[in-house]
Parts: sequence; C-alpha cells; structure tokens
Amino acid sequence: MRSTLVCIVLACQLVGCALLAPTETESVPYIAQENEAKLLAIENWGLVGRLALHKANDSWVLKVNWLHTEQVDRLKLSSTLGGTLATILHSKGQVVISNSEGTQYLKDAEEIESVLGFDPKIDYLKYWVRGLRVPGLAVKNSLVENTPSVFFEQAGWLIKQQRYRYEKGVWLPNKVTVSESEIKIKLVVDEWLKF
Repeated sequence: MRSTLVCIVLACQLVGCALLAPTETESVPYIAQENEAKLLAIENWGLVGRLALHKANDSWVLKVNWLHTEQVDRLKLSSTLGGTLATILHSKGQVVISNSEGTQYLKDAEEIESVLGFDPKIDYLKYWVRGLRVPGLAVKNSLVENTPSVFFEQAGWLIKQQRYRYEKGVWLPNKVTVSESEIKIKLVVDEWLKF
C-alpha cells in the first residue's frame, strides 16, 4: 500500500514538472524586424480559420481556407456547416469569383464591390493577416514595439493584429481585425499552413 502511494506521488511530480517545462513560444523572443523579414521571405503560405464580416446592418460568419502563392491567392469561403459558398481567385489585381450562380471575372475594385458588396482589399489583406504592414503604404498611429500585439492605420483601414503564436519558425497572429467606416472584418486563424 505504502509503495503504491509513493509511486502515485512520484508520478504526479513528474507530470507536474512536464507541465511546467518552458514551451518553444516562451523561449523565442518576438523581435519585430526579424519576424517581418522572415515572413516576407515566405512565398507560399495558407491558413484555415473563421471570418466574421460586418457591414452596416448585415453580418456574416464564414469559414475560410486561404492558399497564397506568388501567382495567386485562392480563398474558399464556406458556411459554418461546411458548404462551399464561393471560391475567390485573386491574381494581378483581377478577381474570379465562382459560386452557385456561376463564375464571374472582375477587373477592378468597382466591379468587385458591386458583386461582393465591398472591396475586400486582398492585395492588403495578404499582408495584414500575417502580421505585416503593406510595403510602400504610409502607416499612421502605429503602436508596435517588440511585443506581439500590433495596432496601426493603413490606407484608411484600422488594423489590429493580436494573439500571436510562434509557429513554423515565425510569429503569426491568430486574430486579425481590419475595419474602416462601414466595414469590419475579423479573422480568427485556427491553423497556419506553410508549404
């Protein structure tokens, strides 16, 4: 009986030590410039997550599967039950949207806005969702130091990049909110893909 009790106590202590061991995240410091350079070097990436879109009196909650290569961004938007609502292909400023109504080829922001109800700014979002600023665009009211929580304004949008985690050799945000006067897009990343 006594030896059984001693074994249980020792096992609990070993488990407790394992739970308190430092994680990889705790041992890797967040340094903004180093992280930005690493992220910009990654040409192909993807994410799986949930997207909430609020515009005026309308709101949508979607699942998103986003694959990015140098040539194209492919966003598959699904209902919360898993049915595909639309696939968006974005390449060189042009957008192709495939949904139950067919395929539409859109050439400029006005056409995109007329179909989607807003211009999703994929050229900008592909940076913002990864915790980056769009190169070449002015940044206002930046609140960033070497802490993985970033708030700034760019191109008339307020961007909040939060809940960073260290994954696949870089720090990536798990929650990104972008908003302007009439639109708010919130992305929660469930999984980052690097290929």
